[in-house]
Amino acid sequence: MDSRKLDLGMNGMSIENGDNSIKVDEASLKGFDWSSSIKAISELAGLDDTEIETFPFNRLIPELGTIRVGGINVDVAAPEKSDEEANEETKGTPERVKFTLKNFEMGLTKPFNGIPTDITIRQDDLTLPIPADSSEEVLVEARKLGIESLALSYGLSAGWDEPNNNLMIREISFSGKDIGSVNFSGLASGFTEEFFPFDIDRAQAALFGLAGREVKLTIKDEGLMAKAIKLYSLENHMSEAEVRATLTLVANALLQQVAAEQPKLQNAVEALGRFISTPETLTVTAKSTGANGLGLLDLVAASDNPMLLLDKVDIQATAE
Repeated sequence: MDSRKLDLGMNGMSIENGDNSIKVDEASLKGFDWSSSIKAISELAGLDDTEIETFPFNRLIPELGTIRVGGINVDVAAPEKSDEEANEETKGTPERVKFTLKNFEMGLTKPFNGIPTDITIRQDDLTLPIPADSSEEVLVEARKLGIESLALSYGLSAGWDEPNNNLMIREISFSGKDIGSVNFSGLASGFTEEFFPFDIDRAQAALFGLAGREVKLTIKDEGLMAKAIKLYSLENHMSEAEVRATLTLVANALLQQVAAEQPKLQNAVEALGRFISTPETLTVTAKSTGANGLGLLDLVAASDNPMLLLDKVDIQATAE
């Protein structure tokens, strides 16, 4: 810690009361910086009343840095219910709240006018047990498939490339253990400083200068398709092989029709067909072919017929 910056950390915390326990292996805050706040306060002190009225007070916001907690383990009694709630059906309601969390991280850095221009939010392996007596339909079906717990993760990472006025979406992802994952990334141009003042009108006007350049979608199957086929076969008294064959047949027929009507989608259709037949990894990229990218007006014009965008983008797909 110095006069304007702060880093702090904690290793090992445990709170116990009878059978209830909350444990945290580590927690930290890094990069908290109030240099910009001090500078703004100094400038504010020298202003008269008229100048203060137009001062951008968002500049007083410090750089928040990165917060991280890891190794969370919670096992506590469920909150007591009111009399009204207690009279309702409670079958399958867990008597205890149990979960573990491997890691959670939130970074809000590189502020411009007090607003973070680089954001990272990540959660790794939030594990929730599925109660054996749960009455929730989704959880009941999960237990039928042998799933006794859910381990979920997500991520968000984006930043402003100020020199080039680009918005870089590095990652928007969701994943589940033994299920699979979805990951989206992209690039948009025309992302200027007009998005950063606390002025909604200016930000809305700046939207018309924003243009999509490239997007990428990656889907990984790590058991979801197999579980869905197994569940469908159980409910419809079919073998898994029969379900898979029917799914492949119907999907191929529909995809061939799409390819016949939209030849530019031939590559994507073939990749999707392979992914359905042997689901592993499907990657789809779409790049704007125009010098100005895809703007808001282009998207509005194609809202009734998205196929109009095919003349303005190059779509490629692979299945591995």
